[in-house]
Formats: sequence, structure tokens, C-alpha cells
Amino acid sequence: MRFIIYAAGQNKRFSATLNGEPKGLQVIEDKMLIEYGLSWMVSYKPSEIIIVVGFRKELFLSKIGNYYKGIPIKYVYNKHYKLAGNMSSLWVAKDYCDQDTIFTVSDLICSKKNIDNFMRNESRTKILVDKNDKLFIDPDPVKVSINNGEIIKILKKMPIDEINGSAIGIYMLSKEMIQLLLKKIKNYFDNDNYNISLYYAINDLVKEKPIVPVYCDGSHWCDVDTPKELEMLKTTLSNKNYY
Repeated sequence: MRFIIYAAGQNKRFSATLNGEPKGLQVIEDKMLIEYGLSWMVSYKPSEIIIVVGFRKELFLSKIGNYYKGIPIKYVYNKHYKLAGNMSSLWVAKDYCDQDTIFTVSDLICSKKNIDNFMRNESRTKILVDKNDKLFIDPDPVKVSINNGEIIKILKKMPIDEINGSAIGIYMLSKEMIQLLLKKIKNYFDNDNYNISLYYAINDLVKEKPIVPVYCDGSHWCDVDTPKELEMLKTTLSNKNYY
């Protein structure tokens, strides 16, 4: 199984608050944001973890190094990091998508219970989903539409009556499915559509091959999208049930 973390973005919404450092390297409690993802990944003993870097890539190497708790770290450079969309980050890591692959972002904190539920699920293709309907009107989370226990649509904007949950940002695709996803991405790039988010390609995928949702047990996660959320997290994260 392969693990990939996206950490290439410029974090433009944070440009005035982070002193020119990537968001994933900001310290929350006693760990950098990206370490919350690294911590749960290493607990499953992968052979290596791939980090896609771009903006200030040298800082990741200096602060994380080539190993994390004994697990090798491989860095892949995304020269397109100035684009707003993150589709290019999976594309530049395509050579590492030769097996079942879990991918996520560098600014997501999720409870141990929800991660463990996700990893215990036997499906090789799945998405971690929060059913909290308070999130359905929030413009930031990626929404999912579910029919007969399968995700059939995944977009940020869709009619409220079609929304059944929010994809919090942890995905697993089988080797076969991630190769299909890469073909969807290539279609966008072949048509000069580069500056878009990965969920558009995933949405194209689920139209043909629906994906299993794994549900969160409570909304014990935070995807840090704004400076306000980062500051709130620094003062509120005291639950030690996070990795």
C-alpha cells in the first residue's frame, strides 16, 4: 500500500500570517500540521511515504528529513504548485501509483478513531465521509451524493437535496482504480485544463465506478483552510485522541 500527502500549495489565504512558510509546517500543540498525517500513516508501517512538495520545498526536507519515525520519506516536486487546483499533485506522483494508494492533504487533522475505522474497512476503494448536515451549506468541504451505499457524485457545489455527506480529505483507491483516475486527469490536461481541483477527476471516476463511503464517528477532524481556523485550532486542540 502506498501513502501520498499533498503539500505543494502556496497557501495564498495565509500569505500575510505564516511568514512565508507552508501551512503544513505550522505547529499545533507539539506537532506540525503535516505530522498529524504522517503519524497515523507510520502506525500502519508502510515501506515509504510520498510527500508532494512545491512552495518552499526545501523547508519540508529540513524540518522532516528523509525519515519519519523510521519510515523513509520520498519527496516529489510539483513544478505547477502555483496553480490553485491540486490535481497536478497526484499527476506528478503518478509513478508511485503502482499499487493500492491512500492520498490526503498536509493540513488535515483527524481523530484516531475515524482513521482506524477507515483503515479497518475491507474495501480497497473508499472515501472517508462526515454525515454532519451542518457542513452541507459550508462552501469549503467537498460534498458527496450517495445512492445504495455508494458515492455517485463528489463536488463542492451541488443541489442541497443531493448532498449526503462531506468528503473530509482521506481517499483510498485500488491499483486499478487509481490508474483509471490518472486517465481522467490526463483528459483534463490534454484539453489544457490544469488549474482545477482533484475532486473533478474523482467525480468523473465515480460516474463510472461508484466508491464506498466510510463514515466518520462524529466530526472529529479539521481541514485548515483559513487563518482563523488555524488560530482556533491552536487554542482548541486538546483532545489526545488525535494522532
